[in-house]
Amino acid sequence: MIIYKYRGMLFALLSAASFALNLVLASISYEFGANVHALNVSRSSCFLALLLVLVIKRSNLRELASARILMPGIVGIFLTLEMYALLVSIQLIPVAISVLVFYVYPIIIALFGWTVGRQTFKPQQFVYLLVAVFGIGMILTNGLQGAAIEGVMFAGIAAFGMAAMLLCSEHFLAKTDQYIVMFVSLLTATIIIIAISTLWFELHWPTTFIGVLAFCGSALFYVLATLFLFKAVGLIGPLRTAIIDNSAPVWAGLFGYVLLGETLTLQQLVGISIVVSAILLLQLTISKPNESATDNPIA
Repeated sequence: MIIYKYRGMLFALLSAASFALNLVLASISYEFGANVHALNVSRSSCFLALLLVLVIKRSNLRELASARILMPGIVGIFLTLEMYALLVSIQLIPVAISVLVFYVYPIIIALFGWTVGRQTFKPQQFVYLLVAVFGIGMILTNGLQGAAIEGVMFAGIAAFGMAAMLLCSEHFLAKTDQYIVMFVSLLTATIIIIAISTLWFELHWPTTFIGVLAFCGSALFYVLATLFLFKAVGLIGPLRTAIIDNSAPVWAGLFGYVLLGETLTLQQLVGISIVVSAILLLQLTISKPNESATDNPIA
């Protein structure tokens, strides 16, 4: 069957769409009383329970109890930063722009690789970087000011958190099972989130049926996006998965328009197209042609 043949690409596409939809639904839940803290507690707790089941199913309890897996907790700190910053960002700017700024994290990873000598810098990569910066400039100079600038800053912080999380996880994955790394990282993030939410802030839950649906849907699609991403990487490898996953800003624009009534100017739409294309080309020049699915399961 055709679907079976291209199931890896389908999972990657579903991951991108689910990630975008989770943020749009989060934005809807905010309108009906929920806040960032309640959403983070719920989504991290649900995902943590699922990961625990997967870890037990894979019989990795002994490894989970070992001291050497405590270090992936560092990944959890960056995960917390990414989760909070991105959810704050969508409160201040359209979801599509927030997701676009977030998806510059491959550029941050590339810059790190060039700085430490892990990647060979090529002339065309500099051109792609300039094109991406130009596209971002088109977006940020078109009607964004005040609180919107703060939204862009939070999305940028989320991108940094994502890049740092992937770079750290790559190191730990060389020694530890991927589900163990994910579980310990998410456990750390969940503990931090609960501490922040109970000690300094209050948990605000949705107050209407629509709000509850959006709230639960956001947590569900957040988990599905991650699971689909791992499935895609296992089938078609991180390079092709990353290329398809970069369609998330497009999905965010579509869902944002349909469910939130968010509209973007022609200049912003052109800027989004330019940035997405530049990042895709940059990834193609950085990744190895013979990259396998096990090179970086979290990429």
